Amino acid sequence: MKKAIYSAILLFVLSYSTATAQTTFKTGIEYNDFIVAEQVQIGQLITKFNDLVGANNFSEARTMLSGEMLTQTRIIISKIKRMPAYNGDTQLRDAAAALFGFYLGCFENEYSELLSILAKSDFTTADEENMNQILQTVADNEKKYDEAFSKAQTAFAEKNGFTLSE
Repeated sequence: MKKAIYSAILLFVLSYSTATAQTTFKTGIEYNDFIVAEQVQIGQLITKFNDLVGANNFSEARTMLSGEMLTQTRIIISKIKRMPAYNGDTQLRDAAAALFGFYLGCFENEYSELLSILAKSDFTTADEENMNQILQTVADNEKKYDEAFSKAQTAFAEKNGFTLSE
């Protein structure tokens, strides 16, 4: 019990200290790059998870999902939400928080459900259809969040005089 309490306190301290690490940005590029760096971290988590699933290592994938993926994504969202407006503009920050919140919801729900389906020893055609439906729903919803983020990012770059690069 004490170990769980210490772990919870440590998580709070770490998330608070990292969430407030950067609060000022000298340029719009710094502001954008900070958000993109957080987005890349989430992408790396997804890639690592997908590699585990692809290797049929469902137990480790579940451990990662319930631990590192949820914890890191929550910390990232906290960091983004604590960012100040840049020259009065919050659209990019808010679009990033919404996108990252979407990912968190997927990790909490759809990814867990997909793992349960994939880990079944008696995987059926109905399971495959269910899995494909979940994946399609996630992809359709993700597209909306991605488009909103991209639109906000493009407007932010134009407003702050820089060009986005891939």
